[in-house]
Amino acid sequence: MKKQSGIKLRNLVDRATNLKIKDSVVLAAFSGFLGGVAMDISNAFLWRVGKSEVLYGHLGGSVFMKAFRTNRAKNFFLGQIFHWTTSAALAIPFFHFLKHTGKDHHLFKGGVWGLFIWATLYNGGQRVGLYKAKPHLSKSHYAAIWHNVLYGLATSWLMVRCADPSLFDKRIENPETMVSIRNHLTTENNEERIQEIPAFH
Repeated sequence: MKKQSGIKLRNLVDRATNLKIKDSVVLAAFSGFLGGVAMDISNAFLWRVGKSEVLYGHLGGSVFMKAFRTNRAKNFFLGQIFHWTTSAALAIPFFHFLKHTGKDHHLFKGGVWGLFIWATLYNGGQRVGLYKAKPHLSKSHYAAIWHNVLYGLATSWLMVRCADPSLFDKRIENPETMVSIRNHLTTENNEERIQEIPAFH
């Protein structure tokens, strides 16, 4: 039974990651959302074993209300929606960064992007009072570093895996320009052939 469940889960993951998405915003949002889900899975495990003080539903919900109110299911789910929305939105600028710099070493770039988010959104948000739920223990802060790096790794991997090749191919980045160049070259070739034809008198 467990073996069959494992096979079904693997097939589901293969289907989800074998997509070839042509729209850059959809690709980024899809990858970022699943990157946020990866964070949640890891965070739930560490929270259960006592290595993290809060879940991201608590943290996200505390943006809108006092921390103790996020323990209610409806408020916790509101925090999850905020977390998933933020995860999807933050992947959009990362896609443009990845497209500009190239998809080589994408996992390294994703990890660095995750650290950047941790330093700005997580640490910066706490300093300015964005979150009313504030972890105090060092283990929670180390867990947050890991989760944000995991988000960057998962998002970058999914982005490269699920992207249609045309999204990262700079040679066809501007189709109109390519058509214009092709037409110009064709015209030049035709003129050269006409000049090579000997004249008959």
